[in-house]
Amino acid sequence: MKPYSSVYRPLLLRALKSAWQHKMLWVFAFLAGIIQTGAITNDVLRLTPQIGGQALSWATLKASFETFSYRQSFFHAFFGSTDQQTITAIVAATVCAVLLAIIILTAQHLVLLHIHRTAKKKKQPGFWATLKSIRGAHLSRLFAVNALSRLSLAILLLLGTLAIRSLLLNTPNFVHLYVSLGIFLIIIPAAFAINATTMLTLLHVVRENDALPYAFQRATTFLHKHWLAVLEFSIVLFAINFLFSLFLLGGAYLLALVFLTLSAVSASAIIAVLLTLLASSFIILLFFVLFDGFMVSFNYAAWSEFLERFEKSPVHPRSEHLAHHLRKRLT
Repeated sequence: MKPYSSVYRPLLLRALKSAWQHKMLWVFAFLAGIIQTGAITNDVLRLTPQIGGQALSWATLKASFETFSYRQSFFHAFFGSTDQQTITAIVAATVCAVLLAIIILTAQHLVLLHIHRTAKKKKQPGFWATLKSIRGAHLSRLFAVNALSRLSLAILLLLGTLAIRSLLLNTPNFVHLYVSLGIFLIIIPAAFAINATTMLTLLHVVRENDALPYAFQRATTFLHKHWLAVLEFSIVLFAINFLFSLFLLGGAYLLALVFLTLSAVSASAIIAVLLTLLASSFIILLFFVLFDGFMVSFNYAAWSEFLERFEKSPVHPRSEHLAHHLRKRLT
């Protein structure tokens, strides 16, 4: 085995540089992050607490029906109860949902394309030129990838919840831990594989303009060959996202503290207090949007750099080097 040299560090540094250079894409990256953040391990960890946390019982179903009835009453009170009004409201909601999906998918394609061109060191044709180059076929492929990913994760979540509920209802308490652990040992790798395949497929669809079946085949082949490196890299990204999240919380806390101080100083003037609260809410929201957009850009850039690097010349994962050196010392 060749001596280990740092592979992930240069990739991460280039990804940070690329994300910082594309400041105008942060708002679009924020929109793209609604459907895919690129933080694979984070998404898996957010999924697992939902498994087993949903009580599939008659009380839950009854509460769901009551909530549906309440929303239906609210819908009729707001839009009207005639068939024509209901159809008009449904059509309007569908049109809004389609427009929102087009905006989000366009933002995702735009960010991935700019990130890819940066990783390949290609000349950027410009924002508007890139935007005009996006066609309906591009968006339909991205929609299919994201929709299949969401559907797969929803089915996985449902199966995991049903498995835990059905197996734990009639088992002794001391078995609960082992049953839950066994189910999680199946679901967590499956969720990781789904998220990783989704990210890799998105990159192949945008980078090479591949058809969906071919892009999916290339993504699964890459994951099969380099699953350990993908796992390592996703854990590294999780740690970086966690550290940056602490920075976000600290920055939001400091901003809130500053504006609370200003509000206390101008407590005698109600208008000044309201203006301060509005300004603080807007600045904190803008700070959150830009920060989240930067992190999504960074994650997309990191995976683009990772895929580019490992397709050119694959290397052994860090854990393989550690295991190799450990065996040499023990033997």
